[in-house]
Amino acid sequence: MTEFLPSHLPTGTRKITTYEELIVWAAENLLAVNPTAKRVLVAGQAGVNCVQSDTGVDADSVRLHSVFAAIPLDLTTIGSSLPMWKRVKEIATTAAPTSFQG
Repeated sequence: MTEFLPSHLPTGTRKITTYEELIVWAAENLLAVNPTAKRVLVAGQAGVNCVQSDTGVDADSVRLHSVFAAIPLDLTTIGSSLPMWKRVKEIATTAAPTSFQG
């Protein structure tokens, strides 16, 4: 799993202060270390990137940033009381880029 330490969070003017900032920061980190990892989400269809993070405009002309992540679950945790974020498996073991760190 790409190791995360609290010290990796940006500081100063780049400090994360909302969940929205946190999810985009995390998605950008995952995308940086897994740029070509793919998953087949529907049998018979082409694989899609495990992590997608992109800016665009929605149907109401609102500019937005969308995030998609297909993260495999650890099947040994089925039925456990662990929170969902503790039940996922790694996509890869690549280290997070230092440019994203505090």
